[in-house]
Amino acid sequence: MLISSEVFCGGPVWEKMKMLKGVFSRIHVIIYLRRQSQMAMSAYEQFVKTCVESRSFEEAMAETETSYYPAIMRGDYYNYIKSWQNVIGDDGSVIVRAYEKQQLHQGDVFADVMHHVFGIEINPRFVYPSLSGSNPRLNRDALEFKRLVNRNFTGYCDKYLDSLLEYSRSRSPETSSHFSSHSLISPQRQVEIDNEHKAGNEQIAREILGREDGCLFYESASDLDGAWESYPGLSTEKAFEIFQTIVARELCSSDKPEDVRAAVTQQLVSALLDDNGLAPQEALAE
Repeated sequence: MLISSEVFCGGPVWEKMKMLKGVFSRIHVIIYLRRQSQMAMSAYEQFVKTCVESRSFEEAMAETETSYYPAIMRGDYYNYIKSWQNVIGDDGSVIVRAYEKQQLHQGDVFADVMHHVFGIEINPRFVYPSLSGSNPRLNRDALEFKRLVNRNFTGYCDKYLDSLLEYSRSRSPETSSHFSSHSLISPQRQVEIDNEHKAGNEQIAREILGREDGCLFYESASDLDGAWESYPGLSTEKAFEIFQTIVARELCSSDKPEDVRAAVTQQLVSALLDDNGLAPQEALAE
């Protein structure tokens, strides 16, 4: 049986093992690692999407040691792996893989799991599960819009997510890709974050993966230098593009469209006022 869940990333490892050992006699744990900067951005985006986070990325990064971000999401990979190894002991094994396309077996995570966990090669007879709607990301404008709603209108922070995902898919199809890079911060800042964990990554590469060169990740944020542009912030134009997507979706699902239009207008304009300085009359005119 294969169990895959992000739940295993948070909280004390022994709690997870106690649960698993009560069911299985032998356990093999496979851990996929991403560059720490990518992991940090991914965790941040997920917490914004699920209403947990309302700070800017840099504010969240500055306070992660005392926040709800678990150790693995803070980049402490070496100690996280060792804790699993210590708890499992002789009752199984820990398999460590780097989540980079060039390092995955056949460049595919499904093929990688089958090969390294079960010793089975993927062939045309295998039927892949549908990945449509598999934890898609918000694009940069929708993410900022959602962060502002989380911060300024907490009573409605869990509303309109489907509309924001629809907007993101229509404007940025790459948000549904499993190998798209997160770009909240510059490549230079990403390198700084990755370098903070260089020693631990080298330990993993040498001690656990047996790589004499100490190289855990082959890709580098410095490769993205020419492709990155600083985010200018959520413009009024983009805010109302998103607003229109939300209203259109809400209107289609309501028996009282006029009431929905008024409610959505009031909620979303109120949520954006403090951070974007939008004038109420300008917002309502749209």
